[in-house]
Amino acid sequence: AAARAAQASVLRGGGGASPRVHGGSLVTSLHFCPHAAELFLVGREDGSVSLYHLACDRPLLKYDDVTLAPIVQVAWSPGRPGVFWALDRDSTLCAFDLFRSMQEPVLRHSLRALGGDVEGETHVVCLALSPAAGRAGTSTAAPALLALGLSDGNVSVHTLSDELGTRAVKARDEARAEWRRKLRELESFVA
Repeated sequence: AAARAAQASVLRGGGGASPRVHGGSLVTSLHFCPHAAELFLVGREDGSVSLYHLACDRPLLKYDDVTLAPIVQVAWSPGRPGVFWALDRDSTLCAFDLFRSMQEPVLRHSLRALGGDVEGETHVVCLALSPAAGRAGTSTAAPALLALGLSDGNVSVHTLSDELGTRAVKARDEARAEWRRKLRELESFVA
């Protein structure tokens, strides 16, 4: 009983009403936005991805049928506000960029070849994005990296293009202003 009470106090909202995410199939992945703590992503077993705001129990944006397989992981880009990723069980990686399209992924790519197994037994099971950080004493950012965990125990690390990776340090102020405008647009869906 004490453990259950402790769990309830950890999960209880901090004074405000917390949203109950309604509808859809089983939730398979969640990730809060590092650029706006009130936004979070939900990946689902039916292959859909939704973007939620803490003040709203309905999705701000919903991407149905992103893939035909269940989503196993969603992740926000730490270096690019408005960019997030979804990985499905069949090793399909999708990239979303809210500045380029709010209707569909800007990239959909099968990663099956990374496993090296023609029969498809080895597949991508998880992903991680490198933290956004500039190189000390320079005006350029470190390259953005995408690490992919494979079902055979290997890890494959890739450099992301500038388009989906990290902006140059001098462009970050401009990017922050652009993100604030996009965030106001998204928050208008809540009102």
